[in-house]
Amino acid sequence: MYWQWSSRQGNERQSNNDAVAVINGKTFFFVMLVDAAEKSDKSKQFSCYWAETIARSVLKLKAKPSNNEVLNILRNAQKQLRHEFLHETASYIALIYDKNTQKGQALVCGDCRLGLVSGGIKWLTKTHTLETAFDESLGGVTKGAMTRHTLTHSLNAKRFSNPKMVELDAIKDEYWILCSDGYWLEHVDEKIPWQALNDDASCLTTAVNKLPSEQINSDCENCFSYNL
Repeated sequence: MYWQWSSRQGNERQSNNDAVAVINGKTFFFVMLVDAAEKSDKSKQFSCYWAETIARSVLKLKAKPSNNEVLNILRNAQKQLRHEFLHETASYIALIYDKNTQKGQALVCGDCRLGLVSGGIKWLTKTHTLETAFDESLGGVTKGAMTRHTLTHSLNAKRFSNPKMVELDAIKDEYWILCSDGYWLEHVDEKIPWQALNDDASCLTTAVNKLPSEQINSDCENCFSYNL
């Protein structure tokens, strides 16, 4: 699998609080993308900690992790957050891809998203926000910034939120993008130029075929990669 990482600090943020970890194994490909809410001087550390911790636990399996194995890793890691990240929150999205079957799964918690790019973007996952909940239950009666930015599921130290799992088909000439809300909302939906974004914005692009541009383009060290 080929991949690229693009990430930048938002103009209204103190630091870039997004992070990603990538495992490119012989039989599987794994990604953990994290978007931490800016709550304290530990928020950036929190996103990097979660991405690295989950990836290193997956590495110990030395084979493609099952959905249950990843869920157990997430649950066990969440229990440890109270020791250092009691007040932090984040959204995340994980990708598990089997290179032999060419099938995958996405695990989503919060407002990160995964899309399939073939000309335009087809979003394959939904966000865990009040806006999405209202869309599904009330036909979109209530909208606005408060419902858009209020998460119904998140990564935090107080309780474990089960991520939503989405099955993924094989990709051929298309590619997937995993991204934070600063990317899909501001940059894609609102068409705000890259350098003018207010929120942290990050996107990992992955494909079976070679991608044309550089592998990592980030304003800080927030990408952790491993090869098996």
